[in-house]
Amino acid sequence: MTSLKAIIFDFDGTLTQPGALDFSIIRHRIGCPDGQPILEFIDSIPNRRQRADMAKKLDEFEAEAAARSVPNGGAEELIGFLKDKQIKIAVITRNTLASVKRAMQNFQYTAIEDFDFLLTREDDVQPKPSPDGVFLALERLGADPGESFLVGDFIFDLEAGKN
Repeated sequence: MTSLKAIIFDFDGTLTQPGALDFSIIRHRIGCPDGQPILEFIDSIPNRRQRADMAKKLDEFEAEAAARSVPNGGAEELIGFLKDKQIKIAVITRNTLASVKRAMQNFQYTAIEDFDFLLTREDDVQPKPSPDGVFLALERLGADPGESFLVGDFIFDLEAGKN
């Protein structure tokens, strides 16, 4: 039997309580059609200035949500348990590093340094549902897929893990 070496977490709605980010409001504010992924919609806009304006609105909305974010029940205890067991921990998020750092200020026992690897949308990797971030995290953590779990709350997390 293979032992568990690493766990990769999504951030919003997984390590934090769901609801801080309301994607329908974000879509409305930037004009993204319902059901279309926000980052991909922004990337599809040909006008550079319009794309930058949408990205700025998204960043502002995420910053507001991060300030309201609180740890999900048991998340901090789980991270402490995993650290005690020397299981590597990664976070892969479609959010910005600034929003993750801001949300982490609302954690009592966990710091951003507790994560062995952190991947945000600013990193030069295709965002979930692409598996690229998962492969990069596994490489950095020194783990194989069979020795790891990916934990998330959205279809993109499941697709990234499956892929």
